[in-house]
Amino acid sequence: MNFIHPQLLWLAVPVLLFLAGAAWYAGTRRKKMLVQLLGQSANDPRAVHYSPAKRNLRFVFLAIASLLLVVAAARPYRSSRIIPHQAFGRDILVLFDVSKSMMATDVAPSRLEHAKYLLRELVDRTGNDRFGIVAFAGRAFLACPLTSDKTTLNQYIDELSPASVPVGGTNLEMPIEIALQAFDAAAGNRAVLLMTDGDELSGNSAGAVGKLRERKIPLFVVGLGDPNIAAPVPEEGGGFKRTANGELATSRLNESKLREFAAETGGIYVRSTVTDPGLTPIINRIDALGKAEQESRDKSIPYDDFPFLLGAAALLFVLYLMTGERPFEWRKAAGLLCLVLPLLCIGATPAELYNAAREGQLAGDKKSPELYEQAIREGVGNREVRARALYNLGIAAHQGVEADIKKALESVKAQQLDPALKTLGEALGRIGETEELYSQSLASSGTPLNNLGRLAADRNQIEILKKKIEELKKQQQKAQQQAQQARNQNKKDQQQKQNQQQNQQQQQNQQQNQQQQQNQQQQQNQQQQNQQQQNQQQQQNQQDQQKQQQGKSADEALEKAKQEAEKLQQQANALDQKNLSEQAQKARQELEKAAEERKNNRQDQAQKHLDEAVKALSSGSGQNGEQQKDQKDQQGKDQKNQKDQQGKDQKNQKDQQGKDQKDQKDQQDKGQKKPEKSAAEQSESAGKKEEKKQEISPETAEQMLRMMEEEEKSLRDRINQGRGVRERKVEKDW
Repeated sequence: MNFIHPQLLWLAVPVLLFLAGAAWYAGTRRKKMLVQLLGQSANDPRAVHYSPAKRNLRFVFLAIASLLLVVAAARPYRSSRIIPHQAFGRDILVLFDVSKSMMATDVAPSRLEHAKYLLRELVDRTGNDRFGIVAFAGRAFLACPLTSDKTTLNQYIDELSPASVPVGGTNLEMPIEIALQAFDAAAGNRAVLLMTDGDELSGNSAGAVGKLRERKIPLFVVGLGDPNIAAPVPEEGGGFKRTANGELATSRLNESKLREFAAETGGIYVRSTVTDPGLTPIINRIDALGKAEQESRDKSIPYDDFPFLLGAAALLFVLYLMTGERPFEWRKAAGLLCLVLPLLCIGATPAELYNAAREGQLAGDKKSPELYEQAIREGVGNREVRARALYNLGIAAHQGVEADIKKALESVKAQQLDPALKTLGEALGRIGETEELYSQSLASSGTPLNNLGRLAADRNQIEILKKKIEELKKQQQKAQQQAQQARNQNKKDQQQKQNQQQNQQQQQNQQQNQQQQQNQQQQQNQQQQNQQQQNQQQQQNQQDQQKQQQGKSADEALEKAKQEAEKLQQQANALDQKNLSEQAQKARQELEKAAEERKNNRQDQAQKHLDEAVKALSSGSGQNGEQQKDQKDQQGKDQKNQKDQQGKDQKNQKDQQGKDQKDQKDQQDKGQKKPEKSAAEQSESAGKKEEKKQEISPETAEQMLRMMEEEEKSLRDRINQGRGVRERKVEKDW
């Protein structure tokens, strides 16, 4: 008898030890409890009514049942059967370096043994992939052609050694040439796996790698050794290898060159060590190649005997539970055997299993696929049963596809686009499963299937509907973004208009102040006031230009938003999305109203219509949570930018206002430092000059003094009034 998993038989020893320990512990605890309850009568057979033989028999039943479970887990079989098998996989040729430098021990136990271990793990962890081995050193030969027989591969891996290729060196050109010749007879996805230390490269390695690149065959390189420290090369008889000069021969990993080879072909380079073998990246890249159909071949499947062992173990467990510790009752045991043994003889043929599965499928039983699979397993040699079962399984999967399509159409009709997309994705996955079942049925029977064309039509319908829904969701998002942009532009224009009104108010106040100052200091400040008026006029012109430019950009954004809303309405009508179509129409109407309000220079009213348009587009049924979150983030970002821009505008206004006030103060200070002589003072000085020339009558002098006092009082009143105007605070209306 053979076993598929013979290593599991070692579990029998710990299982028996555990049961024996449990039985001993239970017996000890039982005796202590009897002593506590009965005292000295614990050893009296009349006080304790049980059968030691039956207790031991129950232990034997439990032990044998446990051993049968362990043996069943090891999958015993006595013979095998041959069945046709269609494999899907990849073809991988392993270029294995067996040069003497691979005997270095910088990777324990040696580079060669570590590479063998790595290759065995790679073969075990792949599915139906075919592997071939090319051993090379100074020469190369095909050690094992492409095969999926893992037992054969492991035998060839064990035989690899430096004695396989007596010529020393590391010639990469020859193994790559042999690999290309081996691939000529192979179909499907291919790759080359190079396991070497790259030391003492010879031959035209770059040219050979270029041939791999031309045929689009990736090169996966596994580097063995240490690139920084050279390791001595041991001899077979002991000691270390030496050069012709008597120096110690060393070898180190040529990592730079190997990495260059892998990058040139679009492959991958991995350095393998004891702590990090690097097997996972290689397996991931092999899986990324995809599987291709390989030539059909026969497959050997063993006849499992574990069901009989499971039945026997179940029977022993039932006997263990039914057997008590009182004196043995043969009648009860015989009746139990009469009930259990007929159950072990019940069986069904593959045809009967198929008929039962078909009846269950017609009645809507969900367990019918399990019966079909059991009929396929039992009827390996019966092609008709196998083909019919596979065909009916394909029909069941096909019905699931059509049910998903119907469900998706109902979701679309109910204005629920996200559930429809999810259902369509599941339907595409089931279509692949259905095609596989139909193909296997066709391979078993050879009869063409009419459902393949129907399945292709269903796939086309799913892809078209899915594409329309995705385009509609993208258009809705685009329309929302464009409407949001138009709203932000209009809000910016509205803020600019408010700022302009504030600037005009400030300019009017400044002009009033300047007018009052002009009455006082006409001769001194005339030139400075003209310069300020020119600066203010230039600022006004710049603001008008910015306003026109921003208004133009806002109108363009508004027009684009209307176009996107109209496109959204058309696509929604094509998918019969009434709610989304009405929302798009409402958004377009609000955008048109906003455009009319902007033409009438009413940005505040336009902003209300734009808010309604964005709100209408944001409440669509096809919008998911992620889109809403993105829109909220974008809206918050736009509001933040508007606040920042508003803060900058206010800061610029305050700076400009402070600058104007500073200029006015400087002008005032200048006027105070060099004031013109008042009329009274001029008259007084003139009087003094003329007094030297001629004398003035007392009446005339008194009248002149009175006039100078009145003029000086009037001048002081005007100066105080001007200062009050300059010091008056301006109220902010923004």
